[in-house]
Amino acid sequence: MVSRTVGKIRLLTRLFCLVLFTGFLLAASLPQLSRILPQSGVFALTASFISEKNISFPALWLILPGLFILAAVLRGRVFCLWVCPMGTLFSAASKYSLKWQLLRWNIAGTVFWAGIFSSILSVPVFLFADPLSQFTRLGLPLNGLLIPATFIPLAFSLALLLLHFIQPMIWCSKLCPLGYLAKFLKRDKTRLLSKFAKERRELIGGIVVGIPLALCAKKLGTFQRDKSAGKYPLLPPGAVRTQRFSALCMRCYACIKVCPSGILTAKFPHNADAGSWFAPEMDADKGACGQYCVECNRVCPTGAINFLEEKAKQSLQIGVAHVRRGACLAWTDKEYCMVCHEYCPFGAIDIDESPDGIPRPVVKEELCRGCGACQYACPAKRDGKAIIINGVERQNFLHAG
Repeated sequence: MVSRTVGKIRLLTRLFCLVLFTGFLLAASLPQLSRILPQSGVFALTASFISEKNISFPALWLILPGLFILAAVLRGRVFCLWVCPMGTLFSAASKYSLKWQLLRWNIAGTVFWAGIFSSILSVPVFLFADPLSQFTRLGLPLNGLLIPATFIPLAFSLALLLLHFIQPMIWCSKLCPLGYLAKFLKRDKTRLLSKFAKERRELIGGIVVGIPLALCAKKLGTFQRDKSAGKYPLLPPGAVRTQRFSALCMRCYACIKVCPSGILTAKFPHNADAGSWFAPEMDADKGACGQYCVECNRVCPTGAINFLEEKAKQSLQIGVAHVRRGACLAWTDKEYCMVCHEYCPFGAIDIDESPDGIPRPVVKEELCRGCGACQYACPAKRDGKAIIINGVERQNFLHAG
């Protein structure tokens, strides 16, 4: 009787948490709420902290991860059994499972330790596997973000859900790194030193898998940088270096969801750097980055986008404009068009007089912030935009202008 009552209370608690977390997915108008769900994932938070060596958000946001750790130390997988929204969905799907055994080995420990040891090399693999990040991706259709590039990360989460109709609780019992961490915190840690302990084998497995994966990812990133001839994607304001950003980003898309101008998006793979696939970047054809807007770096849970004050954002160079003279109405067609000059909020578009007296745009790179206002406003269509924003390897603060 007592166990049945506890079961009902647990079911109601899980349903309440599922509804609550779904509300967080829809909280685009309240960016700080959008951050709660992905940042509560202790596995992703730990891996990204080890990788980045710092915390780029207020200490107040450590309360929820701290509660997870405390609950795990005292009661083991209490988060998994009472709170986790993905666990609730997986449990519901498992009730209708075919009960096939596709995966018989529990490799959650290997997944966890591979993520941790790869983070030491600053390339945290398996961040996308954090269950709270997976749940965040399920909210993409609810926020109108089902663009082609986000479909595949979303499909990963959906595939895991569908997999539970074949093998019950395959994720929670065999794969989940967050569940493993909760169970590990409750265990006797001295067993790691025991020669035949399962915990020791999992630790060694994580080293064997994680470090080679991280080294391969680093090598691939170096190879791609050599091929790209210095071209870099236009990353959100406050983003770390390109390769670091690709490694730290867990593809939760919280930044895209809260972007008020629509300039933040994710693009389908267009180069050989697999590490950068499906990562958020800016597309100035879709909008311009506001001078005072810092919403995206307030919601990033992993430090891929660092926290910025509004005043600091004013002097941050996230990219540099480039005039494509062959597509420019003023340079090629000798028409009067200085729309980019008129829309630039930083005075970074200078005027070059042609022999015919037609003004032509020239970029003053030392003043350009890369906000995209010029590209978004550019009326040229025949050969594409006449002025485009190129990303930079490392975002810097300007002191001129």
